[in-house]
Amino acid sequence: ITGTDLPKILGLTKYGNALSVWLDKRGELDDDAGEAALWGQILEDPVAQEWARRHNTEVKDVGVMAHVEAPWMRASLDRLVIDCPDDEDTRLMCGLEVKTRSAFKSKVFRSEIPDDVLAQTTWGLMVTGLHHMHVAVLIGGQELRSFRVDRDPKVEDYLLEAAAPVWAAVQDGVPPEAHPDSEGVLLALLNQMYEHRAGDRELDPGKAQPWIT
Repeated sequence: ITGTDLPKILGLTKYGNALSVWLDKRGELDDDAGEAALWGQILEDPVAQEWARRHNTEVKDVGVMAHVEAPWMRASLDRLVIDCPDDEDTRLMCGLEVKTRSAFKSKVFRSEIPDDVLAQTTWGLMVTGLHHMHVAVLIGGQELRSFRVDRDPKVEDYLLEAAAPVWAAVQDGVPPEAHPDSEGVLLALLNQMYEHRAGDRELDPGKAQPWIT
């Protein structure tokens, strides 16, 4: 379970839910990241390097890391900050999460980061043991904003309580519950899984009940 899975498990994003995470971990779901994710990957390094320049430090790639005591907990930090600009005395390492968002999301990142980004960065802190992480957000392709996320035991407990059952379900092969939602996440997932389904079908009421259940 990685940081990007947590917003889906918690129902904080329209791009997936607990069931889609379960399917993905079992290799039963095709990856369809979309255009926005593609540009996010392309712009990740320029945003990270500009953030580092403004804070007079250096960043580097680190790849996927696993929690030393719970290897199923994984994190793929966008960048590791070699000398944190907030710790002038000790210059300890910290993490950097990079986001690119449209101008329509400007208000969401006005004073603090939204819950989905908080969940992802906090999970990264849990896995790596880092003290804090910075978030660099490019708004509308022309404005860079920076935030800081510190460790919070209550938030960490909340994330672990939500993620552990999903990982257990992956191992057991029993799908987690996924309820219909206002954002249409479940419907979108089913459309992706059963792209060539026949459509409506009439069933005897007695036979229909198990399907409804």
